Amino acid sequence: MSGDAAGPCATALPCTGGRKFVASLTLLFAGLLFLRDPVRLLNPQFWAEDGSVFFHQAYDDGFWRALIEPTAGYLNFFPRLVAGLARPFPFLATPLIYDLAAFALQVAPIAYLLSGRIGRYLPNRRVRVVAALLYVAAPNTYETYVTLTNSQWNLALLALLLLLIEPPASRWGRVGESLVLGIFSLTGPLGVILLPAVAWSSYLDRATPRRRWSLAQVLILGCGAAVQLVFLTTTPRTTPGLDQGAPLALQEVVQILSTHAVLDSLLGIKGTIWASRHLGMAGYLAGLALAVFLAGYALHRRQRALLQLLWLAVATIALSFVFPLAPLRGWLRPDFGPRYYLYVTFFLIYAILLLCTQAGWRRWLGATLALPLLAVGIPGDFHYPHRPDTQWPAQVAAFESRQQGAAFYIPLQPQGYGGVSVRKRTPGQAASPLNGLRPAAGTPHYELSRPEIGGSVAWGNIDFLIFSGWAVDTPNRETAGGVWVVVDGMVFPAVFGRERPQVASLLGDQRYSVSGFIRHIPLSEIGLGRHRVSLVVLTHDRAGSYTVSGYDFVVRHAGEYFAVDIISPYAR
Repeated sequence: MSGDAAGPCATALPCTGGRKFVASLTLLFAGLLFLRDPVRLLNPQFWAEDGSVFFHQAYDDGFWRALIEPTAGYLNFFPRLVAGLARPFPFLATPLIYDLAAFALQVAPIAYLLSGRIGRYLPNRRVRVVAALLYVAAPNTYETYVTLTNSQWNLALLALLLLLIEPPASRWGRVGESLVLGIFSLTGPLGVILLPAVAWSSYLDRATPRRRWSLAQVLILGCGAAVQLVFLTTTPRTTPGLDQGAPLALQEVVQILSTHAVLDSLLGIKGTIWASRHLGMAGYLAGLALAVFLAGYALHRRQRALLQLLWLAVATIALSFVFPLAPLRGWLRPDFGPRYYLYVTFFLIYAILLLCTQAGWRRWLGATLALPLLAVGIPGDFHYPHRPDTQWPAQVAAFESRQQGAAFYIPLQPQGYGGVSVRKRTPGQAASPLNGLRPAAGTPHYELSRPEIGGSVAWGNIDFLIFSGWAVDTPNRETAGGVWVVVDGMVFPAVFGRERPQVASLLGDQRYSVSGFIRHIPLSEIGLGRHRVSLVVLTHDRAGSYTVSGYDFVVRHAGEYFAVDIISPYAR
């Protein structure tokens, strides 16, 4: 790794690259990053462990106790720090604070990619602009976009940049960047993975002006890695106990690696889904051969940044096979778990960018590889996929209406993950959030299915009543306001998604939007016995409602399980 290019910033004095230039383009690219999924910040909601772990434990256990609570056998300092700092703010603002912190973390690398401090690896300003733009628009990255849970993956990219660029000129700059590295080292196991490569880099810097700064960085990362190793070796690692079935065949391994390491990175997930319908084993082998060739190019060029990205990519992919958190055959799907292949995506993009800056056949090869990335991968994956709306403001309104000590189940993204049960700590408002709504004329078409009994490991094996169905808008798009399930006067906002054209087709009218909805209600919140359920469909302005009659039902024991009986039929 001694073959780093000596650019204009490979000196003891760091370059600024023009502060106004860097600041203005960082803001511009941050806006572009925001446009990939504006709903994430405009309608913030908890994603997976954002709610079930970080919020829940900060809410129940307090700031300091939750801060040092290990997750999956290691410390996860950054999301727990954000969750603790968000506690004094209103309940409604919590997901927004989480998402703003995750977004700021994702924006930070843009400034460093544009700065002249990275001139050793990107000496040309225009190339730095392209690198920052590719970082913002990279395909195969939706799973790490503005989620506190997955922020450790973006934090590792920021830490890698801090370990590569020239030292900051000011003392406060060194303090700030040291603090970021310290937080990174205590957030997940990626600091342990990166430490060997960083230690080797420090050894190479032993005779350069940055030797003291390199050594300080290694010490910071080493101390954090030591703490993480203590937790990793002494704390039981919670695993889902997955049944992996028969071992993967060699052709399945080739397909997984080629799909996620190469095709998703160049064609994007949408492009890979299309291409996979036409690819045979020869196509997957060609993709894998390309990855091996670019890895060989990195080893031959011996550029430190490229090699450290390669190391992160290989290590995280290997760990996803050794310690799987999902059935391995799930990776046969191009859209499954892309966070584990985040670093190989950036490795390929950076390698292609470097090839394009070379002369001769390397430039032609880089341009050839850049063509599918620019023409298919980035356009196809730029807008991230739709996420179900859990109706967070409505969940908060329903939660606040409960009495002190009552439990309330809050659904979480992504779809199928489940939710978290929170016990009310403050006195309730003693009023339904639906009080005061004006009655709306007419009734949307609807269907409320028979409630089912369900449970899941993700939900702690709790028994649930599952209400689901669909409602069709009137011409004024009423279901855009929300669908609520009302059981014995208690309101439960439903999770819903729009556009069910097959149902609209059955109704014989394509003018209306159809919203499928679902709500899980723990039996602990309503108990056994007789209950009454109905629907409330809000108007688009959320100031009025359509009340839809439902039915009476009984929940009873059926041996070791529960059963539901409908007493009265649907009544419109």
